[in-house]
This record gives sequence, C-alpha cells and structure tokens, in this order.
Amino acid sequence: MRLRQSGGRRQRERKLQAENRSLRDTLEQLIEEASGEAPPELYAAASMAGPEGQAVRLTVDGREVIAVIGDEAEGSPRLWWAWIRRELGRQIAS
Repeated sequence: MRLRQSGGRRQRERKLQAENRSLRDTLEQLIEEASGEAPPELYAAASMAGPEGQAVRLTVDGREVIAVIGDEAEGSPRLWWAWIRRELGRQIAS
C-alpha cells in the first residue's frame, strides 16, 4: 500500500519554500530601494572580504562607523547599507 499524501505534502512544502524565497527577495529589494545607493567602500569590501572579514570605515548620517563584512555575509552591499543605517538609527534612538 502506498500513501499518496506524502507526495502531495512534498509538493506543498516545495511550493511554500519557493513562495518564501520570493517574499524574501521582494523584501530585500524593497529595503535596498528605500535605503538608497550603498557607498563605494561597501562594494570594495564585498570583493575583498575574507574569512576574517573586511573592516570598512563609513560615515552614516554624520557619524563614523566601522562595519566588518565577512565572507559569510549574505545579500548585497545595498542590503548591508540598509541594515547598517537601520541599526545605527536604533542605537541613536535608545
């Protein structure tokens, strides 16, 4: 006796995974667009990042910030820029 239900379950799981990837990609794109263009230093760090990371000195809203970009970093420099700006805003607010 074979259960067809497991095959249907796998299909539903694959569909959900694809939808999650699509939503994540859309969210990342919206965040990137809202944050503006990343500084050239982040693009340079992305190409040079090694296992220990690459330190990048940035000026964010008049404040000097040092970010460390590692080889395990996911996303694009624009997404990193959005994250750095968001985190700095949180620190200033608290």
